[in-house]
Amino acid sequence: MDRLPAPSRDDDLSDLAIALAVAERKGVVSGYEASEEERQAILQLYNDYDACGGLGGGVDFSDLDGDLLKTIKSGFGKTYVGGALNHIRDRLKASVTRCPICAIGAAKELDHYLAKTGFEVFAIYVRNLVPICHDCNNSKGTHGTDVPHERFIHAYFDDLPDEHLAVELSLNDGGLVTNFGVADLGPENAEMEQRIGFQIGRLKLSERWSDEVIIYMSAHETALEDAFEAEGADGVSAFLEKQAEKEERRFGKSSWRPVLLRALSIDEDFCDEGFRTVL
Repeated sequence: MDRLPAPSRDDDLSDLAIALAVAERKGVVSGYEASEEERQAILQLYNDYDACGGLGGGVDFSDLDGDLLKTIKSGFGKTYVGGALNHIRDRLKASVTRCPICAIGAAKELDHYLAKTGFEVFAIYVRNLVPICHDCNNSKGTHGTDVPHERFIHAYFDDLPDEHLAVELSLNDGGLVTNFGVADLGPENAEMEQRIGFQIGRLKLSERWSDEVIIYMSAHETALEDAFEAEGADGVSAFLEKQAEKEERRFGKSSWRPVLLRALSIDEDFCDEGFRTVL
């Protein structure tokens, strides 16, 4: 799970103007003529969103006109290809390749951290839109809650401990069994530990990561064989540790790849030819 830099807000007003633009087509008028007071109220709500890190309970937009909210929500449709707000989608996806949640799939979709139904005012707000993969977006759905330990990690606002993932593994009947979970983060991070654990469960991340393990490790089969032939189990362990360092630089300390590699590097059975029965 990666922290992403918060997007620039330089275009907040112009994006809002595009979303609300009044137009007539075949006699049907769409859009909303927002007053200066309404536009400034929305910008203040964006400020409130940032101040509370995307917590829905920290903002109050009950005074905004219902038609204004509906128009902002429908404005999200303009972010798709050919739409007047497509630059939002392009900009957010430009610097993100793999999904910041699972680090498996490509970040091809925009997730509303706060769902656009219920939090319409943030439907086009760039810091409420997180590029993630289809599987994570589909599993997350429109989940929203005020229960602290059931809040998803916000890629723009939540600071995660460097080593927040752990994996249990075993070699059974020639197969490698893995179970990913949250590491023990200590009492000072108890709520964050619960949130990470909730997200792993809700998005079925352990199962999805486990499905990737053999495919991923098979790419290292030749290197593992060479390391074993040269230095035995110690060579395999050293290779796995070195590879973990590379993956850590690429994906971060708590991506499932370096976590897996480090666990395997200290597993005597795997390093002492066990890898041959698995791969």
